[in-house]
Amino acid sequence: MEPKFILESLLFSAQKPMSVKELRERGATAAAAEDADGTARSLKKVKDDDVTAALEELAREHETAARSYRLACVAGAWQFVTQPEFS
Repeated sequence: MEPKFILESLLFSAQKPMSVKELRERGATAAAAEDADGTARSLKKVKDDDVTAALEELAREHETAARSYRLACVAGAWQFVTQPEFS
């Protein structure tokens, strides 16, 4: 499983916007779990720039898909938001 899909699921289920730091902390927590698989363990070593690049790629993919929502970074925190025409 690609890390970007893990980030996507974290953001989708989040109750608030999340910063790169918060996303990395969640990844580190998952990596520390006894039953963590290889993908979860790999999150422990992901750098901020890699997380940001994955989030930017996800944002482009959602924009290209022309969905009713998009991934946005507002004040340094990432969240899914409704496209203006659907608000």
